[in-house]
Amino acid sequence: MPPPIGNTDDCYVLRDLYKLLKRWERKVPYLTQQGQGPWASCVLFAIEIARRKIEEDCSGSLLKLNALLKEWEHVGKVEEVSTAPESIKGLDFGIRLVVWRVRRSLLRSVQQKAPASGNGSKAAPDIEGSR
Repeated sequence: MPPPIGNTDDCYVLRDLYKLLKRWERKVPYLTQQGQGPWASCVLFAIEIARRKIEEDCSGSLLKLNALLKEWEHVGKVEEVSTAPESIKGLDFGIRLVVWRVRRSLLRSVQQKAPASGNGSKAAPDIEGSR
């Protein structure tokens, strides 16, 4: 796992992206057997590239991170062409997955930092715990 860098928000983000990367590394062989190898490999590639971009360019700056996420979200909103190669679809999906995971990580870090609010001394519930 990469060492925590910058502030605690970076730590949450990078840790979650590392977990996402490892999860997809385990999925690729199965998806390859199912005939989705190029797509799955591109999802994995997009996650790794996005993780490195965030680590290198946005370390310690939530403003830079938010600007990068907004840029990726804007690109991701472009309507997907059904005739696009599977590799392009995999890259697009991987980036959308990273944006979703980073937003979720940041929300979780804010919730954990928030003072108790009417629920005794308990912190705000985790997103996954509410499912």
